[in-house]
Order: sequence, then structure tokens, then C-alpha cells
Amino acid sequence: WKHGDSRFDKVKHDPKMFFVYWFVQGVWCLITALPVYLQLSQPQDDAPLGIMDYVSWAGWLTGFAMEVTADAQKSAWRAAGNTGFINTGLWKYSQHPNYFGEMCLWSSLCVSCLNSLPSAGTRVAALGSPAFVCYLLRYVSGVPLLQKAAKKKYGSDARYLDYTTRTSLLFPWLPKRKM
Repeated sequence: WKHGDSRFDKVKHDPKMFFVYWFVQGVWCLITALPVYLQLSQPQDDAPLGIMDYVSWAGWLTGFAMEVTADAQKSAWRAAGNTGFINTGLWKYSQHPNYFGEMCLWSSLCVSCLNSLPSAGTRVAALGSPAFVCYLLRYVSGVPLLQKAAKKKYGSDARYLDYTTRTSLLFPWLPKRKM
């Protein structure tokens, strides 16, 4: 376990920039939880639970389990003294199974809130949450940063190049066959 967050190393000594980073994180929290805030702002709804409620809860549990399992597998793998990149467990089927789980979790939470929202406008606003989370993880702060670091570290390793060619980036899927 490393202490601190290396993303802040360059800005933590610049109060203005550090504030910007923390402010952006606060906005991220607000947008991410928006479906729940919107749902909680509605009058109490005594409507019976429907199939989408159960499906969305199952999706949330699946995403949570995947994220926790992937993180636990990676921690155990490192604790066992392994070095390099992990390609076992869930990591055999996805290069970023923890991020896929995170995306699934937030998307499912949003779906569970949609039925209680009264208008198309509030539903569209709620859908901004998983869209935002998925966009950030896939194109901004998650996958691109890790892919860049891994390419720098393992870019000349034939096993790593084979892994990235054969293994799904996010969605867990069977590895492609070797040619």
C-alpha cells in the first residue's frame, strides 16, 4: 500500500491548483450521486417493486462484487511477491475488471432510481451520472492513465503485448485465440 495519491504530487504545493483538484472531486461526487439525490427529493412512492428494480440491484451487486474481487485478486497477487502485470483471475478476461465493475455499479444504481423520477428531464439528468463515470474511467482518469503507465513499463514485453491484444479492455470476455 502506498501512502498518498501520486496524482497530487505536482499540485499539492500550489494552493490554488490543489483547490481546483479538490473542487473537481467535489463536483465528481455530486454528479455521481445525482440519481440518488433526485430520487430522494421526490415525495414518498409506495409503488410496488418491479422487475427493473431487481435487475438493477443485481447489476449493482455484480458490479460491486467484480470491483472488490478484482482489487482483492490484485492485492493478493502483489502480496505473493509477483511482479509485472496481472493476467490471472478476472484479469484474464478484462484488462480493467475493477473499472468495469465500477461502471456497472453506478449504471445500475442510476437505473434503480429512474422509476421514481417524475419527468423525462430528471431521468436525463440522472443518466448523466453513469455517463460521466464511464467517460471519466474510460477516457480521462482511469484506463488511459493506467494504459500509458503500463505501456511505458511493459511496452517491450512480448507477454504484455500478447495480453493486451488478446484480452478485452473492459468488458470481461474470453481471451482471443492466439494466431
